[in-house]
This record gives sequence, structure tokens and C-alpha cells, in this order.
Amino acid sequence: MKSIYQRYFDETLFGQKNGISYSLQSEIGAGNAYKLTTYSGIQIVYHDIRYHEPYPFCFASRGRMVELQFTLSGQRQIIVSGREHQTPVGRGALSLIEDFQAHFFPSAQEQYVSLSLAIPVSLFDYAAMHLATSPNMNFGFDRLKEQSFRSYDFEYDTRSMALVKQLITDFKNDNRSPLMMEASALELLNMHMNQLFFLTPRPNGFSKGEISFGVISRIVLHFAPLFIILLLSLTQMVPLWHIATIFQPDVVPWLKIMTVLMALKGSMEIIRLKLLKISMWRR
Repeated sequence: MKSIYQRYFDETLFGQKNGISYSLQSEIGAGNAYKLTTYSGIQIVYHDIRYHEPYPFCFASRGRMVELQFTLSGQRQIIVSGREHQTPVGRGALSLIEDFQAHFFPSAQEQYVSLSLAIPVSLFDYAAMHLATSPNMNFGFDRLKEQSFRSYDFEYDTRSMALVKQLITDFKNDNRSPLMMEASALELLNMHMNQLFFLTPRPNGFSKGEISFGVISRIVLHFAPLFIILLLSLTQMVPLWHIATIFQPDVVPWLKIMTVLMALKGSMEIIRLKLLKISMWRR
């Protein structure tokens, strides 16, 4: 059975040049795309193309796939199963796709450069099972998707960009190592699934019930010293705070300053969490 990406190249605007490269039809535009399948089944796809004129086209497919995409240059608008999805430069997306129809609206006279990973659902679920913070949490493909298309946006960091550029360089190298490319692809997947589960930083698209317990625990830890000091200050049964002011007077101001700073940090975490809640479900 052909993969979704393979059907995309066979049925849209590309013609195969050799085992891994495809050329955009000359009457439509210029440039090439590359596709390599790793041992674990990840398909790594690199686009470097330019359209002569705006050329909307449609592609539909059955099947399931997780796509991790990074846009380096240009942009294109896509409507997937009735939902608008854009790929602006400097942002990436982790998308969960099943039995979909997509309408593509690429820009003309603009170089479009992107790198994508098509991740088998079985591999995604395997990683999700080991990253979940509790054995009772089901954060696999079916739990997160909820519909035929769902996308979590993120800003990629320096390490992600380095891995993406390394994969692009590997595509251009005739002596490329598929194992090294797979290692880079797996590291990218692991990094952004950690974002998905541990919110560091949290990608757009999370629902209210999917807030990580780690965020709440960090807020509690920031305020814990403040509550402890207040308790010790007020209690008469065990006047530890009063004893500290007598025997270690120099330590007391430092403790007060650190307590205030940690409380302020906890307040910032609360503000950040509320802002993230406001931005939920942009898509």
C-alpha cells in the first residue's frame, strides 16, 4: 500500500527524477522535492520549489499520518477538510491527519522551502506511551486528533533548525547516511513531542483538559517557600522563625528576598498559563 506522501507525489504536480528526487512540472514552476524513507518508516521530505503563477490544486487520500513540518522560506495556504491551515516562515506544525481532502494555494514567484517528516502512527503512539506522565493517560493519535485534521503550532528553536539544515544538507550529499538522517529525524520528533506533553514551550492547540501537571506543580513549588515562611512566622507552637532571627540575623533578609523572587516567578507562571489558555484553539 502506498504511503500518503507517495500518492501525493504520484498524483499531483511532480515527476520522479530518480529514487529520491522529484521535479516540479516545468510548465507550472521550477525546483525539486526529495523523499527518503528511513528504516523505522519515517518519510523525510524536502521541498525547494517556485511556481510561475498561482496554481491551486487539490489532493485527497485515505489513511492516517502524523506530519511534523518546518517552513524555511515562502508560505502557502492549505484548507484541509474544511479547516484553514497556513505555514508561515519561522513556525512549524505537528499535524494529525486521517482520511482527508486538502486544497493547496501556493504563492507565485516565491521560493518555497520546507522540510517535513511523515511519521507512522504506530511510531507516534509508541513515543506517546513512553512520554505520558501517567500510565493512565492516553495521549495517542486517536486521543489527540478528534477529527480528520488537527494541528499544533510551534516556534522552532536553534537545535531544531540545526537538525533541519543538517537533513537538507544530507539530501544534497550523494554519500548521505540514511541512519544518520533517521537519527536526526527521531531527535526532531522527540523534541517536539516533549513540547506536546511537557509544555516547554507549549504548542498552540491544546485543549483545557490537556494542561500538563508539570506546569501546575512548578507554580506550587514557586509559592511553597512563601507559605512555609508565613507559617513559621505566625506559629507560636514552634517559633523557628523567631529563633532564626536571633541566631542567624544575616540570613533572614536573604531568605525574604529569595522568597519574594520565587513568589514573583510563580506569579509569572500563572500569567503565562492564563495567556496560553486565551490562545487555545486558534485553529
